[in-house]
Amino acid sequence: MSLNKAQSIVITLLNVLIVALVAVILFLPNFLNSRADEPASGDVVNPPIEDDPPPEENLHDKYRDAASGKVDGIIRETRLMGNGDEDVVRVFFRDGVAFIFGNSTVKGLDFDEYGGFLCVVNGAGKILSFTYFGGNITAVCIMPGGYCVAAGSSLYFVDYLGAKKKIAAIEGACKWLSPENFGIAAVTQPSSTSLLYTEFAQNGDEYIKAHSTRIESGFNLEFFACYTFYGSKKMIAARTYRLPLYDSIGFFTFEPGGSSQDYYHGNSAELSIKPYAVTPYANGYFSVVSRNGVAAILSFDDGFSSYSVSNLGFSFSDAALNFVGGKYYASFARGDGAVTYSLDEHLSRTRVDFLDGILPQCATKLPSGEAIFGGKVYGMGGKSGNALSFASTDKDSVTFDITDGTVHAMEYTDSGVIAVVSASGGDALSAPTSGKDIYVLLLDNF
Repeated sequence: MSLNKAQSIVITLLNVLIVALVAVILFLPNFLNSRADEPASGDVVNPPIEDDPPPEENLHDKYRDAASGKVDGIIRETRLMGNGDEDVVRVFFRDGVAFIFGNSTVKGLDFDEYGGFLCVVNGAGKILSFTYFGGNITAVCIMPGGYCVAAGSSLYFVDYLGAKKKIAAIEGACKWLSPENFGIAAVTQPSSTSLLYTEFAQNGDEYIKAHSTRIESGFNLEFFACYTFYGSKKMIAARTYRLPLYDSIGFFTFEPGGSSQDYYHGNSAELSIKPYAVTPYANGYFSVVSRNGVAAILSFDDGFSSYSVSNLGFSFSDAALNFVGGKYYASFARGDGAVTYSLDEHLSRTRVDFLDGILPQCATKLPSGEAIFGGKVYGMGGKSGNALSFASTDKDSVTFDITDGTVHAMEYTDSGVIAVVSASGGDALSAPTSGKDIYVLLLDNF
């Protein structure tokens, strides 16, 4: 059937109308949405969110240069900052570079993790790197090519670039590490009344447990030191106590893998001995102690069969031992100020006047052969506990307003003496972010 002219026109118009309706259905929603996105007259147009500046915390520079010191006597300062307390376990210097091992209580700012860390700071005070160990670091020692680190329940090897590798598992908190010809020796504390000496022998890239000796005591044990004597024999010195009445110094000798022979001095209501530090000397071992509340120097022969006592006749609140330049220095914090004695190889003592008022926390040699000491101030101008002082025989001492400070390490360089300290404030330092921070200082007075 053929269409007439009128019918053809009607069909054509219907087709056009259908096409128009389809176009409206397909494109009208997108058109309306695009109109809805357009700002109304007078609206403020915000830039796209991806063009916003990054959050402020992302601008923090962890690998920054040192800042100028705040006071005379401090040339520059590098502050390791976090959102909680940061403290130092050990510091080692190598070619002017400081390897700072410590613990951080909170993640943030300089610290990407909490717990044990290694921070490397170069000789100019610039922060180079951070390495993290998960658990808290409790002991560190030097090894060929790097360091051995005890963190949590593991031992790690970390090289000078900060690359780490787990090398062994340990039992209890590690108190001491030492490199040995066979590998590594460690003393851990499985419980409050026990100590465990373990040797880890190197086997290729691994370290496997070898000899071990466990020390069990009826008293609480506070580890001081482990020494080798008479060839391969070991001696562990510890405070042994059960408060409020009993306190003593204990020595535990053994061949690795064998049982220990125990020696105690004190530990009765009539004779209370509280040791503060122990060290070997030419004729055996000696310790700075509180003997029935009075300062004393207590010495023992190598076999612990005899001892001698030098009573100093005063009470004290803290004590320290330092060895530098071939001499021992015994220091005591008295109520009227700290005092220090130098001791020769026979323990004959001489008062060190230039250290009056300072309890040295560490010392190092200067090119002149003299020693520089850094420590907490006790009894100098009312600054007890709120100042750190640095002193030597051939230079005037310098004292800084530093609150709750500890001098952890010092090293002489051509630019001056580098001191690593921790502190919670004071006018001599930039203010800590929160709690206690770590500072690498360059001193210009020595």
